[in-house]
Amino acid sequence: MKLVRSLNLIVTRSENGIMLCVDNETTYPYSEKLKQLVKECKDEKEYEELVEKYGKDFVLSCIEKNILVNSEKKWILQGIEVVEIETSTHCNWRCKYCPESFDPKKVDSMPMELFEEIIDKAVRAGTVKYVTFNSYNEPTIDKLFMERVKYVQNTSLKIRLHTNGTGLNEEKMDYLKEAGCLEFICFNLPTLDKDEFINVTKYYDYEKIIRNIDYAVKINLPVIFSIQGTPEEIKKNIGAIRQRYQPYVEDKIEAWGTIDRAGLLENEYKQNIYLSGRLYSGCHAVNSWMFVNVKGDLFLCSEDYYQKTKYSNIKKGEIYDLINSDDAIELRKKVCGELDAPEDFICRKCITMLNNKMACRHL
Repeated sequence: MKLVRSLNLIVTRSENGIMLCVDNETTYPYSEKLKQLVKECKDEKEYEELVEKYGKDFVLSCIEKNILVNSEKKWILQGIEVVEIETSTHCNWRCKYCPESFDPKKVDSMPMELFEEIIDKAVRAGTVKYVTFNSYNEPTIDKLFMERVKYVQNTSLKIRLHTNGTGLNEEKMDYLKEAGCLEFICFNLPTLDKDEFINVTKYYDYEKIIRNIDYAVKINLPVIFSIQGTPEEIKKNIGAIRQRYQPYVEDKIEAWGTIDRAGLLENEYKQNIYLSGRLYSGCHAVNSWMFVNVKGDLFLCSEDYYQKTKYSNIKKGEIYDLINSDDAIELRKKVCGELDAPEDFICRKCITMLNNKMACRHL
């Protein structure tokens, strides 16, 4: 058997030191021995050769942890963990850091029959843990929102609910609490300053949003916050948000930094990124997530606002077969540098790919 390092590997730095990140949730200390093995397995190596050099237990441990994979299955995904479902296309905010602010999508809603098919296939896949109801839409204003929640409630899946909070009320949040199907509810809250909030979001009922967030915190929903903005805006606004909510949500106030949606934004959020040449770093989103639009089409990534990277439709088969179709594998090979990507390929303008490229220098 020949082995090669997994597509998923990224090196990160944390409070525990330098770590080897295998997926979005799994990391291992990046020891010198592991570093040497990973570097050596950039190209395929014989299992026996690696065992002789590193020891059988160590090599088997790396296989078990998905650090090393059979080279014949390098491009085959055994499964994905998250299915992001565009349950509708409508958002009632026009945030300055979102393409909806200048090119809103035509309003559409996913039929329940199609939604149920996606959920059923996610359950049958066996590896999917979470679903989301959003792409660039606001899921809580979808007329079928609660019906969708109730359908997922009767499965093994958990919902990661990203929301601006406008479609919520006490009754809905009480139901979400009792249903027990939320992994988390993540509120988009750029600032606590009312005037700045309205300027950023173009949504005027600030009091309603704060009232809904306060109630979610009060009944102990698994609340987290996404604080968007330029570095300067985040630095200015995050203190007040932490002061108000930190005692209740501990460390669940996130400021990941705003992404310019692979170069779509032309305002103060533009990041001016372009990666030339062959891409090689890969991306966890491509290997761990599946993105489904309102019509059931599958596409590469959440940054793809116009969904130009479609490769199949959920109606055409089971999830394992769809993510391992020839078209899906070809896209992964472009992301990871096995094939040349077009000059206008979405990943070339993505900050995540730039960060991954920097991290992969240590592989």
